Amino acid sequence: VAYGMRYPNRERKNIDLKAGVMFGVPRYLEQWEKCVRAVLGHYNPYTGKIWKDDENIVAVCQFNEQSTGAKIGLEGAWKGLVEKYCRLAYGAGWKEMLDYIGISEAQVPPLVEPCTVAGTLTDAVAEETGMPNTVRVNVGTLDHFAGMVGTGNVQAGDMNLSTGTVMCLATMATTPVRRDTGIPMHYGFLPDTYVMLAVAESGGVSLEWFKRSCMKDVSYDEMNRVLAEREKNDLLFLPYIVGVNCPEFDRDASGLFYGLRQKHDAIDMAGAVMEGVAHLLRRNCDFIRASGTEIHRIIATGGGAKSAIWCQMQADITGLPVGRPAELE
Repeated sequence: VAYGMRYPNRERKNIDLKAGVMFGVPRYLEQWEKCVRAVLGHYNPYTGKIWKDDENIVAVCQFNEQSTGAKIGLEGAWKGLVEKYCRLAYGAGWKEMLDYIGISEAQVPPLVEPCTVAGTLTDAVAEETGMPNTVRVNVGTLDHFAGMVGTGNVQAGDMNLSTGTVMCLATMATTPVRRDTGIPMHYGFLPDTYVMLAVAESGGVSLEWFKRSCMKDVSYDEMNRVLAEREKNDLLFLPYIVGVNCPEFDRDASGLFYGLRQKHDAIDMAGAVMEGVAHLLRRNCDFIRASGTEIHRIIATGGGAKSAIWCQMQADITGLPVGRPAELE
């Protein structure tokens, strides 16, 4: 997990910065710092200040859907990232930060396990929504983890593959793994479990980019039909058109067609793009298995799973069976 905090004004930072950098992949922190610098340059027209100069901003903190707790009100289930991950890492709240903000641990909602019932609707919410106050509220889990539950991937050995604009791989870790594997690890949706979640932004977007640029008038169905009728070609593609995150984390990496000759056409190039993305899948699978987590099969979901030929490429290149649920989304 590569969450971190950066303080906008160094003179206000009387807390050890090391305490504000969560365990994670070092290159994530480089990307995170770049993101924070951009955010802090935002001009707020209501205050007339740039965010980095606003004394009301203590820190910029990344969060996700897992940051939930047991406060059930109009704002729904909520839990601050800082408190949650500090408890996971250190077994207690981040007292220094709470003191700095000026709140006590008693004011912070208690932690609850993902996918568990945190309570029932408050009377105020029940009145506003028209639902009875006996309705139970489940804190849920990260979207990709919910996808794992939906496809029955609840134990080590299966891996969910979602190929949309971004390619995401999610698999239950056999045991808590090292944090230097190149694959981020998250606390799982079942008690005392961990999920390895690899994200590759050069996934489906590579094919989207190529179709938009070179095959605008050809449908994906037609592309798949023609590809299925052809022999495998020798054209290669590196799918790093937006850099690469898992597992190398190199923002300077770039895409490349290699071996392009006059005999190749747009269909050949589209096939090379799909194969290149499948090899990126294989690379992440290799890193996951090298960490000690076994993968026995891939469950393909998302838009990419609609292409039978792409799923077959993934199976051939990874050496793993690829299955598709009846409901791909």
